[in-house]
Amino acid sequence: MESLEQQLITHLNKLADCLSSFDKFWSDLLRQAATETKTLFDRDAEVRDKFDFMNSHNYSTGGMGSLNDGVVPESCKSHQMNLYRTIDDLLRIYWKQLGRESHNYFDFTLIPSGALVRLIPGKTIFRNGIYSTEVRRGENKHIWTVVGCYGPDITGMPHYAIRVGNQFRSARHESLSRVGPRRG
Repeated sequence: MESLEQQLITHLNKLADCLSSFDKFWSDLLRQAATETKTLFDRDAEVRDKFDFMNSHNYSTGGMGSLNDGVVPESCKSHQMNLYRTIDDLLRIYWKQLGRESHNYFDFTLIPSGALVRLIPGKTIFRNGIYSTEVRRGENKHIWTVVGCYGPDITGMPHYAIRVGNQFRSARHESLSRVGPRRG
């Protein structure tokens, strides 16, 4: 079976190939990333170097002008999602290998969509390889509705989309307290 690291190189190249007739800039950038990634893995880099590299090449994050900004046509979406999933999986593996906070996603009882929750002050609401944020005092005033679970964050903990009115936010499992049944 192909290793996740080899799969990453494959997914970078497949997305680059798929984008070649749509967006030369992103196609070239992804092909360059595949070459740099292969070099990194071929030299058997330290886990910290791999983590830093993957984090700096995490195409699933980013704002305007990023790979998420509508440049990927529908015909290439499966390649994009495979790339994102592989990057996220590798980041979680490297994170754990670095001895950082780690959880088994499947040990959690997921909060169902529609459940009513409050934020818990002082708990971590967001964590990735670069930074984390905590729920601040007073942010627990509102009752939020769980929209859905995104899957595991970098630590393996479930994280959710939550909503109050028209405001949406992401929250880790540990930062939510159920306050009521699902809304019908």
